[in-house]
Amino acid sequence: MDDTTYVIAVVTATFLLAGCVKGVVGMGLPIVAMGLLGAVMAPLQAASLLVVPSLVTNLWQMVAGPELRVLSKRFASMMATVLPPAGRNARAAFAKCSLMLRKPPTPARVRNSCNIRTSGIRQR
Repeated sequence: MDDTTYVIAVVTATFLLAGCVKGVVGMGLPIVAMGLLGAVMAPLQAASLLVVPSLVTNLWQMVAGPELRVLSKRFASMMATVLPPAGRNARAAFAKCSLMLRKPPTPARVRNSCNIRTSGIRQR
């Protein structure tokens, strides 16, 4: 079995197991999948594989739930206050990342972009 076939088999088995856990418990797909996928690939790759299945299963669970309308009314004010800042922060983070990718990162640029204070840290 070559590497590609092995990775596809592991990813398929992982999502089958994680999907069963989510079906039984109602949560846990990202936890199970990240733990298992992290053993065979880089965490960034594993996290990128989780985006679509997590979104699809969460939307499916939301729509299939018995009281979507009641929950929507209950949490409408919270969502109205949470979503605009979250969107603004996501746009700012994306813009910052795209600017960092255009220029080679330097320690000063990385330190400034991450808002790390280094006043008390001795650098070598």
